[in-house]
Amino acid sequence: RRRLIRQLERTRDAVKSGARTAEEVTHRTYGSVPGEGARQLLLREKLAALRHLAARGEVRRHRTEELESFSA
Repeated sequence: RRRLIRQLERTRDAVKSGARTAEEVTHRTYGSVPGEGARQLLLREKLAALRHLAARGEVRRHRTEELESFSA
């Protein structure tokens, strides 16, 4: 539970500091991620966290045909 709370805090902080997409949030949170498999896993994790924060009203979700982004 503590790990999840910390991940949500780090995700929220990344959005507040200007990250808009799951990829940008992942980069700000983890830096360079070695390996495509690990990268994909972390991107999915961050996207889930971003959508969770959006559902709670803590960030705003923006969708276009090609891109899903978030803002504080």
